[in-house]
Amino acid sequence: METEIRILSEPEELEACIELQKTIWGLEDQGVTSPISLKAWTMEDVRTGLVMGAFVKKRMVGMAIAMATMEPGLAYGHMLGVREEFRDRSVGGLLHGALVQELLSRNIREMAWTYDPMESRNAYLYLTLHGGRGVRYMEDCYHVPCSMHAGMPMDRLLVRCLLGGQPEKRERMSAAWALARYPLASPEHMPHDDAVLLAIPGDLKAMKRSEMERLLHWQQDTRRVFTEYLNRRSYHATKFVSEMSDTGRRSFYLLSRSM
Repeated sequence: METEIRILSEPEELEACIELQKTIWGLEDQGVTSPISLKAWTMEDVRTGLVMGAFVKKRMVGMAIAMATMEPGLAYGHMLGVREEFRDRSVGGLLHGALVQELLSRNIREMAWTYDPMESRNAYLYLTLHGGRGVRYMEDCYHVPCSMHAGMPMDRLLVRCLLGGQPEKRERMSAAWALARYPLASPEHMPHDDAVLLAIPGDLKAMKRSEMERLLHWQQDTRRVFTEYLNRRSYHATKFVSEMSDTGRRSFYLLSRSM
């Protein structure tokens, strides 16, 4: 599948970007990016951001938005999404890679993102593939109607990662090895070890369809553990482990004491 990635600037491209946000996340009009903001981020004379699109056969199938920050050398990744039928086909990775190269060409050396910490796909992308570190848990980050979240609070994990060069080399580990090596944290058991594991759903989408009540309880438990370790004890989310087992996919964060 041939995918074209390019910077967007034309009015029709920006309109397609807005429609894509509605398709990908189920956002209503008050939740999508306004045309005025998109125009501001695409001005060439005053570069305040980047808006990029992924195209397959001239159809926009993915989009990414990055914004400048008041911290020198740091960009904020505001949005990155791909149409459902094109996920797990490298489109998101190509978008992210192109965005990073554009930022590096402008002497940006670090990037921050926020994402749903209950979503394994995003945790794998930002922590495992790109070597990021989860540094802060943000409770109820957004308050907009969004069908993708199915009524769940829109909590977010703030991740920072250095750009350029190779991501920090992190030894691959199995879930079984990790569970034998590190304690599993829960609201009732939050030890002061150098590192602990935190379980999240292996298949968030399936749980939203059939186990919503259990999922909401799980999110509340996860929120309490993340808040305690990242926000109060200054740990970081440093690794992500996800693999199939006889009972389905298992996924865990490794929360490590920051040095």
